[in-house]
Amino acid sequence: MLQPPHSWPSHDATSDDGERRRDALAAACEQCPSARCVGAVLGAMLRDAHLSDAPPHIPALLDERRCPLNGADSADGGAAAAPVRFVWHYGGDDPSAAHPRTIDAVELACFVFARLRMDASDAVVAMTLVHALVARRGPIVRAHSARPIFVAACVLARKLGTDADIATPECSAAMDDEFGNLCARLLARLEVQLLELLDWRVPLDAKAYESCARTLGVDWA
Repeated sequence: MLQPPHSWPSHDATSDDGERRRDALAAACEQCPSARCVGAVLGAMLRDAHLSDAPPHIPALLDERRCPLNGADSADGGAAAAPVRFVWHYGGDDPSAAHPRTIDAVELACFVFARLRMDASDAVVAMTLVHALVARRGPIVRAHSARPIFVAACVLARKLGTDADIATPECSAAMDDEFGNLCARLLARLEVQLLELLDWRVPLDAKAYESCARTLGVDWA
């Protein structure tokens, strides 16, 4: 059962809202069961990063305190007046702010997977990209950077996993009801930023994908 705080503010404050969210989360996880494992892995990354003594530099585009995916209209990278207790904006400077829990990360994974119509193999590619990023840049997956990083990784994974022409505007439109600032231009910039941090090198080692697949409980041929 989901309990607040959710990954994003609710549009509906009625008593039925929580049940609708639980139903939507269950349906999304049924469509892509690996979403729960992905959420658990993201949650572990967040905990490890939170305990890190030396936080790495996070580019403004990936920092939701400066360029939020929803909330304040700051898609141009300007300062954002993020809600103090909004779990995905917590940067460690406000001890009263909530920190994302595993269930918040699961909800995020289920939402993105459902909207981008990702399958288990897409999930493996996305998380392999995230692991490669952490290996190159250190504990960069933090409360205020996890969502942009994850969204960009999922869009790239979706494009890499198919011969079909998947356009960035199509991807942003699929998520813009919850990520109100995620226009096609911003999403394209997030994709480029992630690739730059990866030194424009998508992992090619099959063992990296196999290891990630085992972690997520996915059969990887």
